[in-house]
Amino acid sequence: MLTNLASLTEYTAYFKNLAVNHADILHDDTTNVRFGYFDYLGKKISSKVKGLCLMLDYPESDMRGNNEGTLEDLHCGFAIFKQPASDSRADIETTIEECKVIVRQILARMAHDYRAGTLEEFRLETVKLYKAGPWKNAWYGYRAEFTVSTPARVFIDNSKWNDIT
Repeated sequence: MLTNLASLTEYTAYFKNLAVNHADILHDDTTNVRFGYFDYLGKKISSKVKGLCLMLDYPESDMRGNNEGTLEDLHCGFAIFKQPASDSRADIETTIEECKVIVRQILARMAHDYRAGTLEEFRLETVKLYKAGPWKNAWYGYRAEFTVSTPARVFIDNSKWNDIT
């Protein structure tokens, strides 16, 4: 199946599947909650998660082009977070490095899926990487942001406008 990251449903399902299948994450919805969204589960996740987690941003977008052809650039992001063993600088740096390795593994998987023809419109050259945290005062990690460009249909539905026939 071809995953279209421009579809919010497919975008979420794709990253949740990565969290379920990565050996260091192994998310499940009941006993090992390790996947969430920054604006929803993120408010509660720190009390449920032990170990590390994949946190997903909902995409935001820009449109470019003209009336004859338009592209939508979706700005996407995810982060891997973990609580360090202590609040020492050495433990925080170790945690950030561990998370960075996992972020790179996820990006490698995305590139693999793109080459295999199961992931649409992913380009590794659009990725930007950042240190993440502190989040919830105790979580640190690494974040990836990337852009997916997809054709955008911009059309008028005359039935939605009273002054157009």
